[in-house]
Amino acid sequence: MTEPHQPGDGRNRPSGRSLAELAPPGAADPPEASRPSSGPGGEVAHEARQTDGAEVVFDRPSEDAFTIGAVMRGHAARRPNATAWVDEAGRTVAFGGFNERINRLNRAAQALGLAAGDRVAVLSRNRRETFEVLGLGKSGMVMVPLNWRLTAEELLALLQHCQPRLLFVDIEDQPRIEALRDRLPKDLVCVGWDAAPAGWLAYEDWLAAADASEPVEAAQPDDLACLLYTSGTTGAPKAVALSHRFVVGNARQAAVAVAGLTPADRVLAALPFFHVGGLFYHGFASFWAGCATHVLARFEAAAVIDALEQRAITYVHLVPTMVAALLDHPAMPGADLSHLRMLFYAASPMPVELLKRAMARLPTCAFVQSYGSTESGIATVLEPGVHRQAAAGDRPGRLTACGRAMPGIEVRIVAEDGGTCGPGAVGEIEVRGPYSMRGYWHAADPAAAASVWHADQHPSRAEARIEADVAAAGGAGTMANAPWLRTGDLGYQDHDGLFYLLDRKNDMIVTGGENVYPSEVEACLLGWAEVREACVFGQPHPHWVEQVAAAVVVRAGNRLTAQEIQGRLRQKLAAYKCPRQVYFLEELPKNATGKVARRVLQQTLRPSG
Repeated sequence: MTEPHQPGDGRNRPSGRSLAELAPPGAADPPEASRPSSGPGGEVAHEARQTDGAEVVFDRPSEDAFTIGAVMRGHAARRPNATAWVDEAGRTVAFGGFNERINRLNRAAQALGLAAGDRVAVLSRNRRETFEVLGLGKSGMVMVPLNWRLTAEELLALLQHCQPRLLFVDIEDQPRIEALRDRLPKDLVCVGWDAAPAGWLAYEDWLAAADASEPVEAAQPDDLACLLYTSGTTGAPKAVALSHRFVVGNARQAAVAVAGLTPADRVLAALPFFHVGGLFYHGFASFWAGCATHVLARFEAAAVIDALEQRAITYVHLVPTMVAALLDHPAMPGADLSHLRMLFYAASPMPVELLKRAMARLPTCAFVQSYGSTESGIATVLEPGVHRQAAAGDRPGRLTACGRAMPGIEVRIVAEDGGTCGPGAVGEIEVRGPYSMRGYWHAADPAAAASVWHADQHPSRAEARIEADVAAAGGAGTMANAPWLRTGDLGYQDHDGLFYLLDRKNDMIVTGGENVYPSEVEACLLGWAEVREACVFGQPHPHWVEQVAAAVVVRAGNRLTAQEIQGRLRQKLAAYKCPRQVYFLEELPKNATGKVARRVLQQTLRPSG
């Protein structure tokens, strides 16, 4: 468990402890683990840890293994026969066999003339092969996961932006790529998973013909490993440039400081792999820890409940809308989920009533939350102990917190004038640490891209091996040379050092000179039994500049009117915070990661009168 950070100056201090010294969170308070020792080649460490009263001995990557290849080689050397991946059909791949497939893929790509720095894109539902493509990082290649929910024109724009040399496509999306073929670069090689149209490479045949020997490591920790397009909730997607240090560092943070994973865990991966949470904070985190990861192609409530029960899953990472879908599913009440020891939720705050429902349904499961972004990496963690205490009535408001700063990470709240906020004062959340992004790839507006860093701390690291067209380099290395990253999120810190996330800075509504935080109004609405979903947003107003509006989804069998909603809210909130317009919808629009698409509502719902 992390130590409390020093309150009073408005920011958290790094704990000063190694991640390996943190005991895994759980229902009990286990003793701290011993610091692992370096294994062969510095790629694997040996560790003993107490779990549920019994000692579990296992190997995990050592603290100086900061390339993707080092992690993969280490597991293959020390635990080649242990299961690494399980697909929906129950087929398994061991760590040794997985590393061999990655070696073949590297050799095959090199034979086509690909080299360090070349981009390789993936357009697919979740599958283990996505992480094989990530393994091209051994040769210094850069993976680009694409959101399969995008339209053909949106995909074309991203492909033209990142200019990949290889494109790996599942069978469901191959017709869309074929339709775009004449508009794609002529030297782009398309690789088909499960099937291959004419002119494409068939993945398994291509691998089988390649050499399986280990390629020469071509990557350094601060080299690019991945370009990850943001979800675009605040505008057009941007390609976030992530280093090997980001990938491995955040996986280690999630595995150790958040989840306390060991190879005994059975992990369910249902978050999309084109999102940082599904790919690195969950999928690669469980791989880093040596777990068996069960992969679902996509989130479907019935399939997730079935997998949790039938496969005796011990750890899962979900977003709040997914948790709500599980709790509302008719199969949930009768499912035996007693094996589930931890549910990690993130991506957006969990409404308190939903969190209480989930904790009541899963009384033996620990709940943990983190806050972070594609750019910042994992910044905070709200540990299981805080959840249990708050749910039991000890300062229950802490259930709305997003936690304290992760080990080795600094978080602070900054006012408009640049000063550091004291406890309780709202400002922008800023993050500093060794596992942040390098910058934005081919930023349309380099000056705007660079503005996410403090002007007086704009990263300038001549020794960093980075593409010249990445707008801002930094966020990798030590705390001393890491800049402060502006997150664009508003929040505050309490006297106990806990951080609270309010809203995106751009989502705050200014009406008649008063600030309204949508999350505060949404929390009231979601606390009513009749409301299933709610989203609050601003609309233009000729006199007040903006007015508050709300989109509400009412649970089946219930009825609410706009007047009733406004009247009930005025009993809890100041009048200026209450929506002047209420829209009733059957479903709220969401992006691919399950977040409500507030911008879509703003663009499609117009004020009346």
